[in-house]
Amino acid sequence: MSKWISGKQIIKDKIQPIDLFEEYVRKGLQPYSQAGRPITPYELLEDIYDEMLAGADQGKSPLTIEGNETDGGDKVVYVRNSINLEIHIKQKLKRIEDISWQDFQLPEVDSEATALLNQLCQCIYKKHEVSGKPESKPAKKPRPEQLAREKCRAVAKKIWAHDKPPYIRSSDMSKRQELVEASEGAWKSGTVRRWISDLAPDRKPGLRKKKTKK
Repeated sequence: MSKWISGKQIIKDKIQPIDLFEEYVRKGLQPYSQAGRPITPYELLEDIYDEMLAGADQGKSPLTIEGNETDGGDKVVYVRNSINLEIHIKQKLKRIEDISWQDFQLPEVDSEATALLNQLCQCIYKKHEVSGKPESKPAKKPRPEQLAREKCRAVAKKIWAHDKPPYIRSSDMSKRQELVEASEGAWKSGTVRRWISDLAPDRKPGLRKKKTKK
């Protein structure tokens, strides 16, 4: 018998997708990919926004992004090309880099929130962690993501403490075997890099080299 259950199986005809998010995921139920890898809010929204960018590149109608991200007002920003959309998306993703499901809030834009809820229904969950609708938030305890993050940071900090210039870049550090083992191979190297980047001795933003005109 499988140890997994899908989001669709959890909700069945009894609850709505929003209940899966509010009453389960936000109260400690960890979503996993079909490959059994834990998924963060950042990764799930990143996939959704990638689809949005692909649609914009194909020349679909302009997308509207609502909210107060621009100048504090309740206004609608019309994104009329994929470049503006990509910049806006990067800004939005930056705000949730280290946000856990417990602290995550649904996007203000209905289409984005609906897409995320649908994705959560497509995710799979560990059966033993699903014990009916929680009546109250469980006592705070380290979640899989938090435990993996702490282990990776501890390992990276120890390696960098004995490192010498030129220091190992965080992007390379995240792929080292020690970090893969610390994360139990369950997290993307990009996620691990975000966890440890602030620990790097020589933090320099990665800038693309400008092409020189011939």
